[in-house]
Amino acid sequence: MSEWGNTNDQTELYMKVLISIHKMESFLRTAENTVLKKYQITPMQLGVLDTLSQKGELMIQTLIDEMASTSGNMTVVIRNLDKAGYIYRKSDPSDKRRCVIGLTESGRMKLEEIMPEHMRNVADVLETMPDERKRMLIEIIDSYLA
Repeated sequence: MSEWGNTNDQTELYMKVLISIHKMESFLRTAENTVLKKYQITPMQLGVLDTLSQKGELMIQTLIDEMASTSGNMTVVIRNLDKAGYIYRKSDPSDKRRCVIGLTESGRMKLEEIMPEHMRNVADVLETMPDERKRMLIEIIDSYLA
């Protein structure tokens, strides 16, 4: 019996899963930040630029949903990207209360500047994991979040 009540093999397994996920996330963030710090951009900002590059103009709520973010965090990210000139905001023609976000030419150039080095860094971090395990990891995470 631990200080948190009865422990069993299942409880230990839950904790091992949680700790492993946290370690992997920390490992990936550390590796990712080595490149992104150089370009003075955060992972969330890069994600927004990449999402806008792939999908075109989006409403803020769609960006929040796409990136699994909170409205408070996304507000700060959008404000900083707008201030840097990487995105633009405009009113939704069908509903003036809503805002549409798009990528500026400066934002596209910033993304093109960062992505080659960022992708090389990601490849360096993940290359030791066999492709089959990468696909399995994606499948496990996607099925859990669905």
